[in-house]
Amino acid sequence: MKHTPAHIAIQAPEYKAVKQVIAVNLMAHGWTAASQLDMDICCLVASQDYETAVGIKTATLSLEPRSEGFQLVGNYQSEGNNVLSTTWLNIPSDMTSEQIAEKVPEFLEKVDREVNRSYARRLFLL
Repeated sequence: MKHTPAHIAIQAPEYKAVKQVIAVNLMAHGWTAASQLDMDICCLVASQDYETAVGIKTATLSLEPRSEGFQLVGNYQSEGNNVLSTTWLNIPSDMTSEQIAEKVPEFLEKVDREVNRSYARRLFLL
């Protein structure tokens, strides 16, 4: 099996440590951590269900390796588009656990704001 640079990066101890810190912080804000298997083999960190006019829809957050650290990115599909495509949190390699904990609430506010602007969620919130 040939491994890609991203596959190698997500197996690195530094990646796994940062991912765990983020998962703990997301759970403290009501998100559901990914399964242990997902934590071990892919970028998925956590998910959150949102009630909408068409039923429950799920947002996911993933940790992607970058050249200067990591990026926490979101995915929430609405009308065929990822409304979180421009919502991310950059996590430099030297960011401490405490600094990550300080950044997560602001990031989650942005996530909620974008999800709440989606069509089905807006209809539900009316």
